[in-house]
This record gives sequence, structure tokens and C-alpha cells, in this order.
Amino acid sequence: MAALMNGARTLRNHWKKSTVLAVLSVWGANFLVDRYKADLLRAEYCRQAQLYGQQLTQTISRPVKATVFLNPAARKGKAKKLFQKNAAPLLHLAGLDVEIIQTSMEGEAKDLAGSLAKTDIVIIAGGDGTVAEVITGLLRREDEQAVSSNWTLGIIPVGATNSLARILYSDAEVDVRWMCNSAMAIIKGFTRQVDVMSVQDETHGRKSYAVNSIQWGPLHDANEKATKFWYFGPLKYRFSYLWAGLTKVFPAQVKGHASYGHPKEIPEPVVPEKLWWWTRLVNRLWPKQVEPEPEVQEVEEEILEELDISTVELCIMTDNSGSKREGPPALQLRVGPQELSRTDFVKEGWSRASKQDHIETFKVTDIPAGEIHLKPDLVEAEEAWYTIDNDRFEAMPIVIELLPSKLRFFTDALPQATQLNTTTR
Repeated sequence: MAALMNGARTLRNHWKKSTVLAVLSVWGANFLVDRYKADLLRAEYCRQAQLYGQQLTQTISRPVKATVFLNPAARKGKAKKLFQKNAAPLLHLAGLDVEIIQTSMEGEAKDLAGSLAKTDIVIIAGGDGTVAEVITGLLRREDEQAVSSNWTLGIIPVGATNSLARILYSDAEVDVRWMCNSAMAIIKGFTRQVDVMSVQDETHGRKSYAVNSIQWGPLHDANEKATKFWYFGPLKYRFSYLWAGLTKVFPAQVKGHASYGHPKEIPEPVVPEKLWWWTRLVNRLWPKQVEPEPEVQEVEEEILEELDISTVELCIMTDNSGSKREGPPALQLRVGPQELSRTDFVKEGWSRASKQDHIETFKVTDIPAGEIHLKPDLVEAEEAWYTIDNDRFEAMPIVIELLPSKLRFFTDALPQATQLNTTTR
């Protein structure tokens, strides 16, 4: 009893130190528990990968070659450790022949992907920027048709933003589970086709490629600048929208002109009819009369719709999110309201920071489109930027074209997936 009284007296006399010690103890205990659970999770995924590896080695004559483009600088330098701890062991246990190519500077992945000699699978370990660079490098190649048909792509979401990975792989609250899920999707071989946007600079003719969206406007600028207010912690996005609402000249708008064509139906590939040997023999003995080929009709030049832009936000998106619209494949041209008051600007920004729906005054117009020509009205000595797949690009006249189902990605979203033949991958 005396010992308890002495302990209580000590805690009362040194309550500040006791409080700090209690907080650190609770945090340390939670950290150790989370780490133990993560290790158990990794062990379970390793057992699954080993089982798939044993099955795979019995059905193929050579190991599947997997080339990994790893951006070690992603997620503030943690990407390499995350990949090696969560995804690499699973790929090796599954029997894949893994080659890791690390990038050392921005833009290097384009050149490395453009010169890649031979592989079966391309794995991108990074964020949205790394994904866009690798896709651009692959589709700028002279043999891009063969590459897009024969190479399947996978993503290990070790970046700060992983937009396409959230569509392809089951999202999880725990990063360990999400990364392991993405690695297991590659091992299991389920795939889906993904649309790609070609973005061509009208001035120099250079093409880049994206899979998610192009965003332009003051609302998205405020979102991008939130990292400058890192000292506000989880409130940095709210403060960024508030700061933009107080300091920007209102009405805050972007202006320009867009020309767009209507979506076009894609003709289905003609599958040659299978002829039996006796049919071929009859055709040789009694050949059919060859019908004259129909005259080639001149294709009329498409008339583009014209649209003057004056809005707080313009977005151009693919249908990769899974919310497919009826009709032919199309880009979605989304035009926001013409203007917002300072109060509504901040409210809309805060609703986005909370991942809620648009406010009532934020009305959008969605236009399905084929090819889009976008010409911004630029003010001299003022910076203007597009955000293409969460990377900043200088605003200039561009042409956006949809390449439907251009690339094949691994996925664990089974309703939309088809299984890749392990003997050919």
C-alpha cells in the first residue's frame, strides 16, 4: 500500500513528465502492434506467392521476365524501401525473373522505357509521374504497336499519388495490403484494357501520354500549392484554398477556346473464316467469281464543334475509372461554373479536401468528345499550368486524342478482368 501511495505521489509531483511518458508508451505500443500485424500480413502473402510460383513453374518452359522501373525518390525517398519490403519478395517467390531499373532524375524513365530491349512484363514502382513517364517512353517507340500488344504493365503504388492504381487494385486502409495486392495481381495474371490520352504540343509537335485527366483552373492550382503550407499538417489543403480565396483577383477564371469532335465508333476487327480442307479443295476446283472491290469513298473532313471557355475549372478525363458511358469510347470534357464568389470558392475547396460532393453552386457541364484542340488565352508575364496526371505542364495550345484500350494492365478487379495466358506472357 505504501508503494502505491509513493507512486501516486510521484506521478502527481511530476505530472508533466508522467504525461509525456504515458503518451510515448501508448504510441510505442501501437507502433509495435501495427508492425507485428504488417509482418503477419506479409508472411501470408508470401505463402500465397510461393504457391502460385510452384504452379507457374510446372506450366511454363522459362521464367517470366519482369522489368521493374523503380523511382526511389517517390514518397519522399521511401519508395525503394517500400518496394523491397512488400512487393519484391512476392515477385521472387512466384518465380519471376525480376530486373530492377532505378531512375535517378526526372524524365529518365522515358528514355529507359524507350530503349528497353526485351521483356514479358513491365512493372512501374512509383507514383503518377513515374507511370506517365514510362507510358510516354513506351508509346514514343517505333515499335509501339508491338509493345502495346505484347507487354503487360503492372503498378506497385509506392508514390505519393497513385490514381490509376486506385482503379486497378483493391484499395486498402493499410499500405502493406495495397502493395501486396498489386504484386499478387501481377502474379495471378488478371488484366484489363486501359484507355490512354495522347497530348500533343501544337508548337513543337512533341507527344506525351496520360491515363487519367488534364485539369486546368484556379481551384486545382490551390490544391497543387498546398504542399507549400506543410507546417499546417493535415489542414494544409484547407488553408491553401482559404489563402487562394483571400489573395486571388476575383472572379478567378481560366479563359480559352476548345474545338472538339464527336466520339467515333471503332470497327471490330475482322476475324478470317476458318476453312476446312475439303472447302479449300472445292474452292480450288471451282473458284468463285471475284466480286469487284467497292469504290473507295472520300472521307469527309470532320466538322469540329467550337466552345469558348471562361470557367473556374476545366477537366478532360478518360473513362478508366469504370463509370463507362453508353456509346463509343470518348473523352469527357467537363466545364465548371463560369465564376464563384470568394466564399463559394473556399467552400468548394474545403469540400474537396474532405472528399465530399460539390457544393450546390458548383454546376458542371459534361461533353463527350473525340479529338480536342485546346487553346488557352495566356496573359503575358503570368504563369499558367495544366496538371496532367498530377504532374505540372506549362499551359500552351495542345491537341488531345483518345487511344481506346491502348494498353493492358494487371488488375485484381475481377469483374472487369481477363486472365492472361501464363504460357504466353
